[in-house]
Amino acid sequence: MVSRKNIKPTQNPDENRPDLSDGNKNNTEPSINTSEHKETIDFEVIRKSEALAQALIENSPTGISIRDRHGRLLSVNQAWKDIWGHKDDDLVNDFERKRISLSFDDRDGYLEPYHEKLRKVYERGGSLEIPELCLSRKTRKNPQWISQYFYALTDQKGKVEQVVILTADITERKETEQALRRKDRILESVSQVAEIMLATRDFFTGIKSSLQCLGKAVDVSRVYVFQNRRAKNGELLTSQIAEWNAPGIKPQQDNPDIQNIPLVRAGYQRWHDTLGKGDVISGLVKHFPESEIPFLREQGIVSILIVPVFTDQTWWGFIGFDHCVQEHEWSQSEIGALKSAAGIIGSSIVRYIREVEIRSMNEELEDRIAWRTRDLQNANRALEESLQTLQQTYSQLVQSEKLAALGSMVAGIAHEIKTPIGIGVTAASHLAEKTKEALQKSQEKAFGSDTLVKFIEGYNESARIILSNLDRASRLIQSFKEVAVDQSTEQKRVFYIREYFESVILSLKPEVKKARNVNVELNCENNLRLHSRPGVFSQILTNLILNSITHGFENRSSGTITIDVLNVSHDHLQIVVKDNGKGIPEHNLSNIFEPFFTTARGSGASAGSGLGLNLVYNLVTKTLKGTIQCDSVLGEYATFIITIPVNPND
Repeated sequence: MVSRKNIKPTQNPDENRPDLSDGNKNNTEPSINTSEHKETIDFEVIRKSEALAQALIENSPTGISIRDRHGRLLSVNQAWKDIWGHKDDDLVNDFERKRISLSFDDRDGYLEPYHEKLRKVYERGGSLEIPELCLSRKTRKNPQWISQYFYALTDQKGKVEQVVILTADITERKETEQALRRKDRILESVSQVAEIMLATRDFFTGIKSSLQCLGKAVDVSRVYVFQNRRAKNGELLTSQIAEWNAPGIKPQQDNPDIQNIPLVRAGYQRWHDTLGKGDVISGLVKHFPESEIPFLREQGIVSILIVPVFTDQTWWGFIGFDHCVQEHEWSQSEIGALKSAAGIIGSSIVRYIREVEIRSMNEELEDRIAWRTRDLQNANRALEESLQTLQQTYSQLVQSEKLAALGSMVAGIAHEIKTPIGIGVTAASHLAEKTKEALQKSQEKAFGSDTLVKFIEGYNESARIILSNLDRASRLIQSFKEVAVDQSTEQKRVFYIREYFESVILSLKPEVKKARNVNVELNCENNLRLHSRPGVFSQILTNLILNSITHGFENRSSGTITIDVLNVSHDHLQIVVKDNGKGIPEHNLSNIFEPFFTTARGSGASAGSGLGLNLVYNLVTKTLKGTIQCDSVLGEYATFIITIPVNPND
């Protein structure tokens, strides 16, 4: 503990010790006696207590100083001298200087904002805490931070006698706090860099924004990015591609000396080796090798940090941080955070390169797609034309199929009409001949009563024959007309099902006769009538009957086609067409309704077009909104079951 007595000893070493006696200096062991209490004071204990207190004060890490009520320095400990950088000789004047009133000098300038509060402590007592003060001193490179606590010691009357001042050096704590805040800013900027590089599609725009973000957070003069490339001879060259500068710092972007730098030949072999293996270059430029200093000083750099950037394990380049105003030693936490930023930039470069490749591939793919699209469009047009042609052909074939059925009907009707017409013509010829003969006999006066009777009988017979055959021909023609008109118009009308189906069967009689011993049987109620399209039913029956005759009874001498019309419910009608022919193979059942499918292709004129059952399927499902199913056992039968919805009111 340094005090005035350390500087200038007095004659009596105990003169500053508190006087605890009753004023009788002759008593070596003074005591205080009263009628109620007696206490003996042990001065040895007091001396030991004072020594202990003095040792605690002297060895305290907190700077302790004591001043009198006028501000004169009375004593200090070693920690106080270390904080303020004083030696014993420096304090002589402070201890000897007499003050008659409180005043503040130049050395107290750092306390100027607190002068009024301090004056109250010195004059009235109490305490004052100043959490932190920043001191700029010529003997220190960096600012010094302290905290102070002033506490007034008063006598029994409350008058201030001394002020104890506790001073703590909090520079390390403040530097740690600043370093932590700086690290937080850097980490936050690294996070922002990640967001920028992810959100920006253009790499160079993202790099410039990222450098500005990093430069402001790290509080440097300049931030830049260099990219490596290989010359034709394999030499590594590096060039600056982006830069950010703090206000007042000269840009280097247009400096030709920082383009295509051959690191090794330019004297930066250390940089080449260190950065190439993933380590950083950092420190004060004045401590760098002589070969590196001139070029860096030309750019005004006093402190520098160079962090390598890698892309897929390849050294792509580096990002640099320059201090051009004051020197700065880079901490490991700063280096670690900025290496993370370099890693993010490296990943962004990889993403950018891949996006460029993908864009190039996409453009090439788009060109291919456009080329293929044109080909497909041309092919589609050709297909559409082919489809239209096919649809027209299909429609023509369907129409031909209808006309073929109608032609068969016409041929059959013509054949059927030929017989009664022929008989009628024969009877009429016979009648004409007999009439001529009778007229001749009448003229010859040889026409007797017997001859007249025979003539009239023959005349009546011939007339009967003519009338019956003409009636038969008329019915055939009427049936043909009705069916033909229905097939050609498909108009709705009310018709009796049995009567109409018999007309259809009658019109197909010639085709049925060709099949020799094939019979068509119709089972239907006489009064069952329907409001629908009779022509559709005519086409369905015609194709099913002809299909049975053509395929079902091929190479067979006889057979039966049964048509059952069933009113299965109040809103559904069922038509079952069954033949006992050779049946349909099971593997063909799923294909029989497909267009152009036939089992007799290449079998000659009787093979058909393969559209008959497809026409039936479309008429049932699309025109009549019904369903059709086929059931068959090979060698036994084939059955077509048609179910159509009907309006109960019809």
